[in-house]
Amino acid sequence: MFVGERLIYVQLQKTACNHITALLTRFANGKETKRHDLLKDYDSEKYIAGSVRNPWKWYVSLWAFGCMGYGLFHELVCRREHVPDAKMWQRTYIDHENPECFRKWLKMVFGDRTRNDYFRGEGYSHLPQCFPLNKQPLTDLLGLYSFRYLRMHCRNRDDLMDGDKFTTMAQLRRFDRDNNFLDGVIRTEQLEDDLIRVLREAGYPLKDPQIEIVRNESSNKRNKSRHKPANFYYDDETIDLVKRHDQFIIGKYAYKFPAAK
Repeated sequence: MFVGERLIYVQLQKTACNHITALLTRFANGKETKRHDLLKDYDSEKYIAGSVRNPWKWYVSLWAFGCMGYGLFHELVCRREHVPDAKMWQRTYIDHENPECFRKWLKMVFGDRTRNDYFRGEGYSHLPQCFPLNKQPLTDLLGLYSFRYLRMHCRNRDDLMDGDKFTTMAQLRRFDRDNNFLDGVIRTEQLEDDLIRVLREAGYPLKDPQIEIVRNESSNKRNKSRHKPANFYYDDETIDLVKRHDQFIIGKYAYKFPAAK
């Protein structure tokens, strides 16, 4: 999380957080606290910003980061004790340029059995007594990315653990409408324009030299994941998997599968 004089930026993983935070550090008179931390002070008078990314790209980035041995998700499925499918997960991380490895990984992310390997670590059921893992309709409505988005950006996030409360997409959208505390969103696909807008809305009067710095820094984005363009990794089946499980985030931000350049 970045806390500035007039702005708070909550860092959703794999949405250009490092790059955005580095720029905010220069222009928003603040500093980074605990990375990817959940915001507790919803009623802050400061402007609250977040960032999002095309979900098809997001999954590729998360997987490629794991191929380097990094990330919470990689640790949850590969390094914890008593993960029954750890060896299967590990095999999906052996080559960051292999589409078959990515597709097997993505199918495990959404698989009825294999997603048990990371449910509790991700917060889907943060307490064992919440409800049994085999009674988890929420995960059929929300992919990992959409779940992380709601958990990071909404009040009453513990309601997401209620397996009986959300059985339709309309209920989830209503929850987001009533609880989302973001004042502004930075899309990685138009990062510079959105960041400039967010800074201005938060009360930072950027001048032309500062705007030029933001735009020129786009070539120095701090992306640790090494991978090819997202469309290289998908086939029709895996395109549909993301479309079906992450329809919440796709619908909210009108995302489409990234076309080849």
